[in-house]
Amino acid sequence: MAVDAPSGAPELAPPLPPELQVEVTSACNLRCAMCLVSYRPPVNKVSGAMPPEMFAGLVDSLPDLRRLTLQGLGEPLLSPYLLDMVRRVKARGIVVGFNSNATLLSRRMAGELVAAGLDWLHVSLDGASAATFEGIRAGADFDRVVANLAGLVAVKRAAGSAT
Repeated sequence: MAVDAPSGAPELAPPLPPELQVEVTSACNLRCAMCLVSYRPPVNKVSGAMPPEMFAGLVDSLPDLRRLTLQGLGEPLLSPYLLDMVRRVKARGIVVGFNSNATLLSRRMAGELVAAGLDWLHVSLDGASAATFEGIRAGADFDRVVANLAGLVAVKRAAGSAT
C-alpha cells in the first residue's frame, strides 16, 4: 500500500500524515437517535471489521504516523482485532485511542486495553440520568455503562496506569 509521487513532482514535507482516523469496524451494538447507523441494516461484527492484514498494511505504509484514532460509525469494542491493533501501533510508539459507547467495556476488556497500552478512551454520555441517556442511545443501559467506567478506573489504578 505504498504511495509514490509522480515522476518530477515536488516532494511533500512531511510526505505522509502524522495523524490518522481509521474505522476498524462498521458494526455497532446501539441505535442512537443522532447516528446514521440507525438508518442502515445491522452489520455483523466479523464481516464489518477491518481485516488485520489491511490494518497492518495501512499502518506500515505510514512511517511518520504518530497518533491514531480507531473510530468511525462503528463501536471499536466490537472489532475482534482491536487489541491486536492497539498492540501493533504501540510497538511503534504511536499514540492510540478511540471513542466508545462503553456498553461492552467489561473489566476484563478494560484490563486488556490497559495492558496493551491504550493511551486514551473517550466515552459518550449523552445524559446525566438513565432516562435521558437511554432515550438517546437506544439499546444502552446507563447503569451498566457507569459500572463499566468504574471498573476501568479500578483496573487503571490497580495497574498504576497514568492514562
